[in-house]
Amino acid sequence: MGSLSPADRLRMAFEMHEVGRRMYIQKLKRARSGLTEPELREELLQWLLNAPGAENGDYPGPRSQRRIRTWSTCSG
Repeated sequence: MGSLSPADRLRMAFEMHEVGRRMYIQKLKRARSGLTEPELREELLQWLLNAPGAENGDYPGPRSQRRIRTWSTCSG
């Protein structure tokens, strides 16, 4: 991976995030088949925001003070 350009590494990170997002949605669909698409998106958002096992982020140090927009404010 050392030979990848910064742009390639960033692209790979985005692709990995997308794969993880799709995997989690599939997991939710199997476990809770009655969820609607909006409910699935909300569950995904809560999972991403709360990061079970990494509540303070995955980087050691103080918690970030940045605020993340909710799903409804991101669409528009």
